[in-house]
Amino acid sequence: VLFRSVTDTSGEPVRISQVMLAPATKELERVSRLVKGTVSGAGGAFRFEGVAPGQYVVLAFEDAEPGLAEDPEFRAGFAGLGTLVDLAPSRDQTVEVRSVSTSAFR
Repeated sequence: VLFRSVTDTSGEPVRISQVMLAPATKELERVSRLVKGTVSGAGGAFRFEGVAPGQYVVLAFEDAEPGLAEDPEFRAGFAGLGTLVDLAPSRDQTVEVRSVSTSAFR
């Protein structure tokens, strides 16, 4: 389980942000069963369940079109802005993620 909150650049919680979890390695980033998405709720909270151990990048998009963040090519342009997490077996992990505005990169 991976959970925490999404914040903006000033550290304030962001509601309703698309949050994506994807493998950090090029070899696995296109394995769709390893890519998970959710939407942050009140106070920027989000949660992923059933995540296999490994190294992941967590990205939060404040203005991405629905479904766009699931595209590996789209995510690749923002990978350096994500939060890197190393998930161990049978352990919960908490992480804070900064939201990314896609309009700044268009």
